[in-house]
Amino acid sequence: MLVLYKHNICMVKMPALYADLSLGAQTSYAELFDMAQVVEATKFASLQGSFHRRQIRGKAYVYFNFRDIGGQGRSAYVGPESDRVAHLVDEVENSRVPARDVALAQRAQACIALGCVGLPERDFKIIQKLAGYGFFSAGGVLLGPYAHAALGNMLGVRWGNDTGSPGSGVIDGERKVAIGVPTDLRIPARDAITSLEQGLLPMQEFAGYNGGRRRAPSDRELPIDVLIADFAPSDAVESPMHSMSVQPVKFLEVLLEDTARAVVFGRSGACVVNLPDPAHLALYKLMASTLSPPAEQAKLFSNLEQAAALIEWHIDNRREDRIQQAGQHLRGCDPDWGVRVDEALASLARRHPPLASALGQALS
Repeated sequence: MLVLYKHNICMVKMPALYADLSLGAQTSYAELFDMAQVVEATKFASLQGSFHRRQIRGKAYVYFNFRDIGGQGRSAYVGPESDRVAHLVDEVENSRVPARDVALAQRAQACIALGCVGLPERDFKIIQKLAGYGFFSAGGVLLGPYAHAALGNMLGVRWGNDTGSPGSGVIDGERKVAIGVPTDLRIPARDAITSLEQGLLPMQEFAGYNGGRRRAPSDRELPIDVLIADFAPSDAVESPMHSMSVQPVKFLEVLLEDTARAVVFGRSGACVVNLPDPAHLALYKLMASTLSPPAEQAKLFSNLEQAAALIEWHIDNRREDRIQQAGQHLRGCDPDWGVRVDEALASLARRHPPLASALGQALS
């Protein structure tokens, strides 16, 4: 690392920003990805919950019980007992293959044992639920430190000093899952039976929202940050589709294009998500480091180090063309690109001079 003292720069040898995973770890990850894709493509395979019937005034009504992203139990009304509902219940019950779930969990545990980065169980469950609601199939993108860790697995590396891995880079001390969603995100199925027939959890029961109204003020805050591109003038906007507050973020649109499919996992299983393009994320993190106020030095440091690790990977693997393309994209999004990139390169140079020089050449 570089140490600044009275305006003098002292060079101190620092560890590599990433290390290649073993061939066994990379092979295990590839197998897990294949297995998770098969599960994703299988109708009802990831639908976790159970049906139950209630007798009301001599008539039978069917409900679907499940847990939302906050871990709270929900009961979604499916409809009165009918041939359509009975067919749905039979399809779901007949699709359950416990051995498949066990195999997925075992492969995920093998990946972790071999050196891949798994997610804390609570946060993996949240991401798994988001997949169950259809966020990723509709274009949502996993962001934040977990996306950085998942990209490491996908690229076959483990970031040096666990930069950006679970438990690192969460500045406010409160773990939250972050997802980016396009402003036109649409998950069309609104009624429970249609959602369930598509293999999705009922969207109208998303974390306690029902018909645009929250069920009770005692419900816990959503354990996720939902982010959109900064097109709105206000600090927060309301998503009419999901009746949830979302946060506009500058330059986010570059992370919602050219996304990559990858698998994230905890010890209990795995699911497929969308991740930002690594080159786009590298420059996004670099630009984000210039936007962090002085009071958030830890956030600036985290963004800068994650950007540096991704940039180093691209340079080592002769992918500078991807960095150039990402730079052209960001240049079109930001009228102050020239000033901002100079500031970002100066910050990078204070910690990683060779990387800053190589990046400057790639962007010139």
